[in-house]
Amino acid sequence: MRFRELHSFGVWVFLSGIVAFCFLKGGEVVVAKMLPQAVLGIYGIADTLACRPTVELTHVINQVTFLAFSKIHDDQPRLRRAFTKSFSRVCSFVFLMTALLIVGAPDFVNGILSPEWNEAIPIIQVLAIWGASRALGAVSSSLYQAIGRPALATLFQFVILVLFLAAIIPAARQFGAMGVATTLAIVGSLVQALRVPLLARVLGGSARPLYLILLATVSSAACAVLAATTLGHSLGAIHTVVRLGLVLVATGGVYAGGLALWDRILNNDYTLIPRITRPTAG
Repeated sequence: MRFRELHSFGVWVFLSGIVAFCFLKGGEVVVAKMLPQAVLGIYGIADTLACRPTVELTHVINQVTFLAFSKIHDDQPRLRRAFTKSFSRVCSFVFLMTALLIVGAPDFVNGILSPEWNEAIPIIQVLAIWGASRALGAVSSSLYQAIGRPALATLFQFVILVLFLAAIIPAARQFGAMGVATTLAIVGSLVQALRVPLLARVLGGSARPLYLILLATVSSAACAVLAATTLGHSLGAIHTVVRLGLVLVATGGVYAGGLALWDRILNNDYTLIPRITRPTAG
């Protein structure tokens, strides 16, 4: 019986790897075939800058949360609290990174790379949203694996693959590299929205806390992007690197303020801003 469970688990993990491989390599082939060589280079640098941080984050999330969830998978109330806390922390960090990428892309490209890469700016900004959905998907995948239901993780990867393949060719033909990036962002956001009700069902609770966490972090990130973009336009012709530093600081400040406000509105139920507690003496 134990061998059968392990065999079934391994099969689904193997299938998940195949689907992920097909998505990544299939997407690369389609993009390479559909985009001109010069545009492909721009898309490649945009993909590296926008998605590399979240790819690395995804690996860390998978390792840490899988181990944590595995230890308490038989205690559903405790697992539900642990997952909600992890989801809150990941959302807080991921959407801060997303806001920083969106706001910082123009000055980073112009000030640190070269104005020749200007066409990569909007692609970086859109791919940042795709990167965020990948990181959030890693949390749910580690939960499904920890509770012995890896088929659910494979299911969502398959849905992403099907939606991407259905839309990528017309999007690339019509809008080029921007069409590819937008397709990924829309598919990732849509699938993330679909994940929430299933997560709630698996955890035996309500989807409301997860939606509230998403609402709080996404709205705070949107306000931060709006405020920092307005600041960047108002600074005028100052040095690009100086403006980059100022808008990044402003983004972080407004984002933290938004999370603090949401924490008060929600009575600190989800602790969107991590707090460092000092051990008491004795």
